[in-house]
This record gives sequence, C-alpha cells and structure tokens, in this order.
Amino acid sequence: MRHSDDRRRTTDDRRGDRVKEYDLNAGEIPDLNQVPQKIMRKSMRLIARTVSDRIKVYIPTRSGKLRASVRSRVPADGRSATILVGNRQTWYASLIDRGVRPYRVPKKGRGRVGRMPSGRIVFVRAYINPGRPAVHFMERGATDSVRDIEGILVRLGEQELGAV
Repeated sequence: MRHSDDRRRTTDDRRGDRVKEYDLNAGEIPDLNQVPQKIMRKSMRLIARTVSDRIKVYIPTRSGKLRASVRSRVPADGRSATILVGNRQTWYASLIDRGVRPYRVPKKGRGRVGRMPSGRIVFVRAYINPGRPAVHFMERGATDSVRDIEGILVRLGEQELGAV
C-alpha cells in the first residue's frame, strides 16, 4: 500500500530537532472561514489532540520516548494544526514511520565477528541488514481520527448555530 507524502514531511523545528509533521489542513477539515477565531482555535486544539492520541496508539514502543515526543502546534489564527513527532532523542521517527530497506553493511578493519548457524564463530567481511517494515503511524492515526474530527466539527456547527 502506497501512502501519499503530500501532507507528510520531515523538517527542523525551532529548536533544530528533526521532526515528522502531518498537516491537518489538507483535506480532513473542510473550509471553515465563517467560524469565529476563538471557537476555531479551541476546536483545532481539540482536533490536534485527538489526532495526536490516535497516532500514539500506532507507534511501536520499547522505551516510550517516541510516543512521548508526539506534540501538536496550533497557530494564533487557529485555522490549521500541525502534529510533530520526534526530537533530538527520537531522531529515528521517520525510519519507523516509513521503514528502512535492506542494506549492505561494509566491513571495518579485519571484519566483524559473525556466528554460523552451527554456532561456529567466523569473521564476516560484510553483511546485509534486513531493514525494517514501515509502520505508517502518522497516516494510520490521521485516518482513524476522521470520525472523531467529524464529531468535533458537528459540535462546532451546533455551537455556531446556538451563538446566532
């Protein structure tokens, strides 16, 4: 299954950390220019928190640092939201999200110590790292939260009609 990368990108945030971003304003949320800024910002924060929580569910964990690095950012106008995953300690976020193809690891010096299936120790000149399959936690979390986003938007519409 191929995922579109038009909404996902890897960038440096203000602190210089490598982060994965997912733009929530690119298709999941309809045009909401008629909504007052205060209500829009509150709703966008709730939407970003919902998507962040869904993304955390799909992140595989050993230490929990990658899950803890998921955060969201809503600008002052409240018309968009950005989900950020990763920091300096969790630089590997994109490797887990997109996966790693198998690659050849060249020898260093006399070679690496390897073990044959029989248990015999040998020197290996190079070996193939098997890589890692892609998890696509950003895409899966955003896709799973569409119903929740729709519910938030319905409540936003009800608030708007109640305020008129």
